[in-house]
Amino acid sequence: MPHPEIEALDKASKKGQTSAAISACIASEVRAGRDQQQAIAMCMGMAREKGASVPAPKGGS
Repeated sequence: MPHPEIEALDKASKKGQTSAAISACIASEVRAGRDQQQAIAMCMGMAREKGASVPAPKGGS
């Protein structure tokens, strides 16, 4: 499913814009029935592919 917020990201994207785009993507994927951890990984990966600065995942389980 395309996420316009993620598509708008690039290397020049500000931290707030990146965070908002990832949050919107995660919310959309969870509403669509995807597991939350899977949605987080997927959306962060898509943001990284667009060149946005994304922090490493926290913790793990």
